[in-house]
Amino acid sequence: MTTFTPRPFVPRRTPRSPVRDRPRVDRCSLCSRADLEMAYTIFRRWDPTPAKVITRAAFLEGLKSPPTLESLKVLARSKLEQRFRMSSQPVTLTEFLDLMWPTAKPADREWMQRIIQLTDAKDVLRSRNFRGSRDDLKQLYDILDINGDGKLTPAELHAARILDRADVEKLVQDADSNQDGTVDFKEFMDIFGPAIARDYVSIEMAEMMRAEQTQKDLKDLKEGFAKVKK
Repeated sequence: MTTFTPRPFVPRRTPRSPVRDRPRVDRCSLCSRADLEMAYTIFRRWDPTPAKVITRAAFLEGLKSPPTLESLKVLARSKLEQRFRMSSQPVTLTEFLDLMWPTAKPADREWMQRIIQLTDAKDVLRSRNFRGSRDDLKQLYDILDINGDGKLTPAELHAARILDRADVEKLVQDADSNQDGTVDFKEFMDIFGPAIARDYVSIEMAEMMRAEQTQKDLKDLKEGFAKVKK
C-alpha cells in the first residue's frame, strides 16, 4: 500500500510594494537614526547659524543654559570641552561626527550625512515661514533627491518620513503620470504639494496667506473698476 506524505505548507510571498523595497535607513553600524538626530539637534543648539560650525564662544555661551540629559550625553561622548581646551578653532559638523563616532567607516559617514540632509528637510517644513510655495517645495525636493538626478523614487520619499506611509504610497501612484516609477518636480509639486502644505503650513502662516490673498483680490477688484470707468 502506498502511503501519502503531505508536502509541507510554504506560504506564498506577498509581492512587496515599491515603497517597502527601500534601503535600510534606521541605523548604521555605530548608531541609530534617533541617536544621530539627537546629536545633530544638540550640535545646532551650539550653532544657531547655517554655517554648521561651533565656535568656542558659542559653546561657552551654550554651557550657561541648564543642561538636558541629552546634551550631557553628547558632551560626555564628544569630549567637546577637552577639544576646546586644546584648540580655539571652530568645530565643524564633520569633526563633531568624528568626535562622536571616531571609528566610523566611510559607509557610516555617508549614511550620517544623508540622515542629516533629511533632518534639514524637516527643518524646511517646520519653519514658521514655510508657505508650501513653489520655492519652498523646490528647496525640499532638491534635499530629498539623493543622487541629484532630478527625480524622486518611492524609497527616497519614504526615507524622508515627511508623510505617512499610506499617504506616500497613494500619492506616488497618483503622481507618477508617466509610469516611470519616479516623481519629477512638477508631479511632486502638483500632487505632494497640497498634502505637504496641509500638514506643515502653520495656522498663523495660513491666516497671513489668506489675508494677503484678500488684499490682492481687493486690489485687483479696484484696478478692474478703474479700467471700466476709463
